[in-house]
Amino acid sequence: MEEFLTVGLWGGEGGDRWSFVVINGGIIGMEIVHANGIESITFKCGDEYGVLQHSRKYGGTGGVWRTDKGTEYGPYGTVTGQPFSYSTEGGAIVGFHGRSGTLLDAIGPYVNIPRKKDNTLKMALPVPRVPGPWGGHGGMEWDDGVFPEILELHLFVGDSVIHAIRVLYQSRDGEPVWSPKHGGEGGDPSDPIKLKVSNEFLIRIAGFYGPVEGNGNFKALRSITFYTNKAKYGPYGDEIGQAFTSSVAPGRVVGFHGRSNAYLDAVGVHMEYF
Repeated sequence: MEEFLTVGLWGGEGGDRWSFVVINGGIIGMEIVHANGIESITFKCGDEYGVLQHSRKYGGTGGVWRTDKGTEYGPYGTVTGQPFSYSTEGGAIVGFHGRSGTLLDAIGPYVNIPRKKDNTLKMALPVPRVPGPWGGHGGMEWDDGVFPEILELHLFVGDSVIHAIRVLYQSRDGEPVWSPKHGGEGGDPSDPIKLKVSNEFLIRIAGFYGPVEGNGNFKALRSITFYTNKAKYGPYGDEIGQAFTSSVAPGRVVGFHGRSNAYLDAVGVHMEYF
């Protein structure tokens, strides 16, 4: 059975979830309907016997259509807003998932995981990769970058919301480096999560986000949980709202990025995959 990773989503938060995976063969064409934004997308697939398959249309109606063949496509729509990109190394995109309503709200790929000669999985992802951030769209963007080790995690939590996070990293020359405090001054400090560099490292985060009362209905992190190769820490905060999780592929977290202001609005991770 072919194994694949779920990557993304990128885009807005509206619309209904959809998913399309190629069981046999590959994607040989796409019909993209667009105006100022992407109205819809349809996939055309073919197998080794020449049998064609069309997906349903994901999105709404309107705009103008275009189908292309070649090595580079687009851009379709207007090149404005927050950019995103994804590329594979040694693998192939075998399908897509997303959200859509009257427009194509968000999209992400399914990526196959080829096997090595010893039958172990070979990751088809660039290193490091930047999943997320997950949460609301308010606040100022920040990015700690990538470090060899994460030593400690300090959280500030209260009133069913994550107010702030601060991380102690180890630099490439072996020195401890504190990140800025990302978020506001509210909340109570939780017990620090102290990782033993030699045998414990962070592999995944998960949590919930949603609107915060008194925050202009803007969304922020309501809960976060940290998973290491040895233990689970959390949940911190209340598990209410929309759930998220970073990749469960073998690897480790080597840095954080996100958005924050009075609260920790959103958080994402830099991953190094094995």
